[in-house]
Amino acid sequence: MSIKIENEQLPQGTHAHSNAKSRSAFAPIFTVAVLASMTLGTANAQTDAQRIADLERNLKSALSVIDKLSAKMEQLEIDNKAAASKPTDTVTAVAKEAKSDISAVKPVDGDLSKTVAEQNSRIETMQRQVSQLSSSSSNRVIPFDWLHGFADVGGGYASSGHPAGFGVGSLDLYMTPKLGGKVRTLLELVFEYDRIGGLETDLERTQIGYAFNDQATVWLGRFHTPYGYWQTAYHHGQQIQPSLLRPRFIDFEDKGGILPAHTTGVWATGGLQTEGGKFTYDIYAGNTPRIVPNSGLGNGTLGSLDANVAGFGNHSLTGGAKFGYSFNRGKLDGLSVGIHGLRSQVQVFDNFDANPTGPSNGRVELNMAGGYLYYNNYDWEIISEVYGFMNQQQQPDRSYHASWAGFVHVGHAFDRWMPYGRLERADTNQNDLYFRSMALGYAYSREALGLRFDVNPQSALKLELNYTQPQANMSSLANFWESRLQYAIRF
Repeated sequence: MSIKIENEQLPQGTHAHSNAKSRSAFAPIFTVAVLASMTLGTANAQTDAQRIADLERNLKSALSVIDKLSAKMEQLEIDNKAAASKPTDTVTAVAKEAKSDISAVKPVDGDLSKTVAEQNSRIETMQRQVSQLSSSSSNRVIPFDWLHGFADVGGGYASSGHPAGFGVGSLDLYMTPKLGGKVRTLLELVFEYDRIGGLETDLERTQIGYAFNDQATVWLGRFHTPYGYWQTAYHHGQQIQPSLLRPRFIDFEDKGGILPAHTTGVWATGGLQTEGGKFTYDIYAGNTPRIVPNSGLGNGTLGSLDANVAGFGNHSLTGGAKFGYSFNRGKLDGLSVGIHGLRSQVQVFDNFDANPTGPSNGRVELNMAGGYLYYNNYDWEIISEVYGFMNQQQQPDRSYHASWAGFVHVGHAFDRWMPYGRLERADTNQNDLYFRSMALGYAYSREALGLRFDVNPQSALKLELNYTQPQANMSSLANFWESRLQYAIRF
C-alpha cells in the first residue's frame, strides 16, 4: 500500500467503479443475445431438416454476436479510463451497436421477427435507464473534478505530555483548476490546529506552470522543495502517507523539520523514458529561508524555518537539484534511486521575542547532499534516504560544521493491512548555528512501529508507537515515547 503524490497526487477510485458500471450495463445485453438465439429456434412452420439447418445458421450468427460483444467489453475494460470520463457516451454507443448486431440475425419467420423487435425495444429502454443512472450518479459524486480534499482526526498519549487526548488534525483542500492547453495549476490550502488549539490557515502550495511537452514542465510560485523521495511523494494529506507521522527531521517547517520543505521560486521538472525505465530531473531556485521564533513547538523560544514567501532579504537565492531513475522492467522493476542537493544562505535571528525582521544573529550557508532509494513490489515497500550537511557559518566566523541524518522505512502489505517499522537518526552538530537555533534541531534517534488498515480506497485507520532518544549533547531533554491513533480520508 502506498498512495503516492508526488506534488500532484489526486484522489483515485474512479476506475473500479467505471468497470463495475460497464459489467452491469452489458450483462442484460448478453442475456438478450442468448435469448434471441434461443428464440430463433422456435419456428414451427418448417420441416425437421429445414428447422435444424436454420437453427445451425442462427446459432452461428448468435455466437458471432456474443463474440463481438465480448470483444467490445474487453476493450472497454482495457480502456477503462476513457469509459470513466464519458460513461454515458460509451454505454450508448455499445448498446446501439449491440442492437444493430442482434437485429442483423436473419429471422426464420414472422413470429421470430416480432420477438427480435421486442428485444430491441427492451434494449432501447435499458439504454435510456443506464444513461440516466450514469448521468445522475456522476453529478451526485462531485460537481467538478478539479477539487479534492483530505481530512484526519485522532488522538494519542505521550510521556512528554503531548499529544494527550483526542484532537482534529487538518483539512487539506487540494485544487488543480483546468485552464486548458498546456497551462498547469496546483493550489493547496490547509486548515489545522496548533498544539495550543489555535486554528491556523496555510496556503501550502500555489503553483502555476506550463508543460512544454512530456519531458519538461516549468512551475512558478510556492512548491514543495524537491529532495528525497518522501518529500515529493506525500503531501499534507494524511491519507496518502504510508505511516501516521513523517520522519521527524524532514517534517514541514511549522512542525519542526530541519530542511526547507517549501520554496518560493521557479522549478523545472520532467522525465525521459528509456528502454528499461524513466530518468527524472528537478532543478529549482527560489527565496532563501530564515529561522524565526516558534514557541508553539514547545522548546522555549527557539525558532523554526520560514520559507520567506514575500521575498528574500539577503540578496541570495536557494538553488538545488534532484536526479533519479525508476526501473520498470526485469528484476529491478519497482525500484527508484536518486541523488539530491541544495545550497542556501539562511539568516538566523537572535532576539526571538522581538520582531523577526530585526537585527540578525548570524548567517549560515546551508549545504546539503545525499541520496534516496524507493522499492515497491505491491507487497513490500521500502523507503530509505540519507542527508549529509557541510554548513559554513558566515557570521561572526567562517567555520564549517558537518552533520548527517537518515531513515529507513519498511512496510509489508497483507490484503488491506500493512504493518510497518521505521528507524531514523539525526546526528546534528550543536556547534552549528543553523541546528542550534531550531527548537527541534537537536540530535536524536527514533524507532517507530505502526499498523495501517485501509477501510476502503478513500479512508485509512492508522496506529503508531514511537520512542525518541535525544542525544548526549542535549542532556536536558529526556527520552520519550508516543502512541497515536489516526483516521484519515480523502475525497
